[in-house]
Amino acid sequence: MRFGLFTSMGAQTWSGVLDLWRQLESTGWDIACVTDHFMPNTKEREGAMLESWSTLSALAALVPRMRVGTIVLGNTYRHPAVVAKMAAQVDIISGGRLILGLGAGWQENEHAAYGIPFYTMRERLDRLEEACQVMRSLWTKTRSDFQGSTTSSPTPRSIRSRCRRRIPS
Repeated sequence: MRFGLFTSMGAQTWSGVLDLWRQLESTGWDIACVTDHFMPNTKEREGAMLESWSTLSALAALVPRMRVGTIVLGNTYRHPAVVAKMAAQVDIISGGRLILGLGAGWQENEHAAYGIPFYTMRERLDRLEEACQVMRSLWTKTRSDFQGSTTSSPTPRSIRSRCRRRIPS
């Protein structure tokens, strides 16, 4: 059995999250993940929110043993080729400890506030499926030129992490 925890990035400070993760590591926890939101899902929609990828990158470098990851990335927030590149870099920084959690995206107020299209559930799930195909292709093939019905990745270069041991199929 393994134990993990996810840390909300809302109403947190960088030093507080770092202290928490160091405590988790020193007491034997196996996995810690960050959430991926731009604003709180509260009635007021106000409050501090740490950005997930920059926070995770720093934590990956400063907390050397635990697996680190995302729970879960909103697929609609970033192009999948960008996520593939970011994930490969955090995997390298962490020495191969990254767990990449992906989701279709659900928090409509964030989409509206940041000018991101909020597609139907079916469209978001289709985009998530294609995003996984784009990332898998970029991580496993020497050259990748993905063209899907909702997503394309015209950059034919591989973004393989030297640390990545297993890519889900």
